[in-house]
Parts: sequence; C-alpha cells; structure tokens
Amino acid sequence: MADEVRGDIFVLTLGARTLDKVVEGTTPNAVLFSWSPDSQEIAYIEGFPTFGGGIMAARIVNVQSKQSRTLLKDKLIKS
Repeated sequence: MADEVRGDIFVLTLGARTLDKVVEGTTPNAVLFSWSPDSQEIAYIEGFPTFGGGIMAARIVNVQSKQSRTLLKDKLIKS
C-alpha cells in the first residue's frame, strides 16, 4: 500500500463528451474549485491536514497546458 493517497483533477466537456485529466497526483483533499473569468485556469485549495497541523496550498492549473503553480502554501497550526 502506498504511504500517501493521491488523486487527479479532470475537466468534463459536455458538448464533446470528453474527460480530460488536467492535474495528476494531487492530494485527495483538493477542494473549493473555481474557474478563472476566461475559463483558461482553475483555482483550488489543496491540503493534507493532520493532528496538530498539516499543510494547505492555494494552487492554479492552466487547463490547456496542464501546468500548475502554487500561489500560497502555509502550515496549519493546531490552536
């Protein structure tokens, strides 16, 4: 069994009935997806919270090039 569970992000094009993988191997905790105004990019929050902390990141992926970048990454601190 793998030490870490990974997930993928897909875009479904209804008219063409295609499913396109745009991100491979993100954490399974990717949430809060939002399209850019020009529909070229998707922003999302990715994280892996753990007891006593974890790491969260705000990321953007370009749907055409499938290149992603991290906008912000921070440790979660248990209060």
